[in-house]
Amino acid sequence: MNPERWRQIDQLLQSALERRPDERREFLDRACAGDEALRREVDSYIAAHEQAGGFLNNPAFEDAAKMIAEDQAAQSTLIAASDQLLLAPGKTLDGRYLIERELGQGGIGQVFLARDLKLPDGAQVVIKVLLQHLLSGEDRDWFEQKFRNEIKSLSRINHPGVVSALDAGHLPDGRAYFVMQYVPGATLRSVMTPRGMNPKRVGELLRKIAQALDAAHQRGVIHRDLKPGNIMLQTAGDEEFPRIIDFGIATVLETATAAATGLTRVAGTPAYMAPEQLRGRPTAACGVGLARQPM
Repeated sequence: MNPERWRQIDQLLQSALERRPDERREFLDRACAGDEALRREVDSYIAAHEQAGGFLNNPAFEDAAKMIAEDQAAQSTLIAASDQLLLAPGKTLDGRYLIERELGQGGIGQVFLARDLKLPDGAQVVIKVLLQHLLSGEDRDWFEQKFRNEIKSLSRINHPGVVSALDAGHLPDGRAYFVMQYVPGATLRSVMTPRGMNPKRVGELLRKIAQALDAAHQRGVIHRDLKPGNIMLQTAGDEEFPRIIDFGIATVLETATAAATGLTRVAGTPAYMAPEQLRGRPTAACGVGLARQPM
């Protein structure tokens, strides 16, 4: 989300919360007319605010959540010039991966669609690279550790509901990259509407997502950014399968039975954060953040 979009959402959210609940719908109908994505975002933040109750009424937590969102928005607008050269469409990485296009970028990494020239028919894969500008700041070690943790997470988990890591290496400038399965399809976020979803479909999806999360937790991996945008939906025949992606800020414990100790940096998507995560003490229970937003 770019800074301008975040400011737009924030202004509407504050204006909506200043109104009585029975006045909000009419206000948002006018303010978001013609922009369904904007309306969904504002509605999701309002729902999170109402569900969290007194917890998010604490100004310190509200300020923390807002600062996190603004910081992530600012970071997402930065694209290193060297990335445009090293990973431009048509370039080949390590003599194997032919870059097709950029898919997007998050808080710490850029993601590219590529073709693996060593596989039959040049099968499509996804390549994730640590953003270069993060290596010049005082938090360099933290970002590098998180990037290594994502590789470790995907290597640990062997479950059809979690995207798999296929390869890893380094760019000419020394930055690490890794290769993942390409998961075509739509995100769960894209199929959610203000009218809701079929309860039976929701139940099946939640059951399968919970199974994938359980597999991750058994391997000592806490996702920390579970949200509809990080769940891809695939179909096989008449059955729908969710796949969890983006373990970029995951907490990786030394063993599956170990408990997280000490405080961690507060990171993630504010509207989906569990209280434990905002306090810097994420647990496996933070995975239920997906259910904090209305289907």
